[in-house]
Amino acid sequence: MRDDLDQEAQLEALKGFWKSYRLPILALLAAVVVGVVGHQAYQRSEARGQQEASAILGDLQNALEANDLDAAKAAGALLAKEHSGRLQASLGAMGLGRALFVSGEAEAAVAQFALAARSDEPGVAWLGRVRQASVLLDLDRAREGLALLEGNPPEGLAPLVFDRRGDLQAFLGQREAAQTSWNLARARYLASEGPNSPAAALISRKLATVALWPEINAATPAQPSAAGK
Repeated sequence: MRDDLDQEAQLEALKGFWKSYRLPILALLAAVVVGVVGHQAYQRSEARGQQEASAILGDLQNALEANDLDAAKAAGALLAKEHSGRLQASLGAMGLGRALFVSGEAEAAVAQFALAARSDEPGVAWLGRVRQASVLLDLDRAREGLALLEGNPPEGLAPLVFDRRGDLQAFLGQREAAQTSWNLARARYLASEGPNSPAAALISRKLATVALWPEINAATPAQPSAAGK
């Protein structure tokens, strides 16, 4: 009997607690439900967004393979408008930028590489900056390009960044700076590719050219840039 009385007392206490706090409890439960449902909805929306961005990137790549630059531009514009924060948009800008550069639309290529350079992925962002700087070198805007390559790039891209810095510095007549940059690039290429590295060999030729600077115009790049590299 005593157990029955204890259970009744506990039940009454529970009823009283519920009566006093039912509204805050219901509000908390509602918030939890909304949070769970909202998270699930976000995940579904994010998945749809990724699929849509990937499909548009596929269209852009197909257009580039078919040499249909107008279709590629349209796909690139759609990616930039609807999916500007996604990796697909950055990759699309890289591909479109290279095609524009090859077709002679250098300024448009700079704009595309600038879009890629805003990527949240450090590797993609730095590659976009390198390609943008390369086109700026071709446009005789080496100082602007060099400013893009300040800072510390990811290790995997460091040789390419240092190599391009050297090109830009050579164009600007900065002999010692160019030597330093090219030597850094050459050392990394040798470390990663071995003594027969083609990239290291190319940089060695650039360094050899520096020795002839008293006989040439220091404002001339030691080696032409390669925006599509």
